[in-house]
Amino acid sequence: MRTLQTILRLAMLAICFAGTGSLRADPPAVSADADEQTSGDVRRTLQAAKFLSVSARNISLSTRDGIVRLKGRVASERERGDVADIVRGVGSVIGINDDLLIDAPGPSGRKYLYK
Repeated sequence: MRTLQTILRLAMLAICFAGTGSLRADPPAVSADADEQTSGDVRRTLQAAKFLSVSARNISLSTRDGIVRLKGRVASERERGDVADIVRGVGSVIGINDDLLIDAPGPSGRKYLYK
């Protein structure tokens, strides 16, 4: 199954780059206004997800060329995945750069962060 997926991906790449004379793919041009709109849409969607912790709903985010960068703290690996799923669900998001840190209890009960 993986071999078939790889072959299909390579075939799609060959079709995309046929006749371009280059294998370099420029990212789609996305305006600054579109990036601001995407950031606002993502922010509103996260704020509406009341099942997320307060820190997860208030993470820092920025958008450039449709790629959303997430920074901040979340309560768990599961919540990190929930945030990523929510962001991917916003129609104008092309991709995600996940720089989220996870709050986790240490052996002594004190919290520490890990990525």
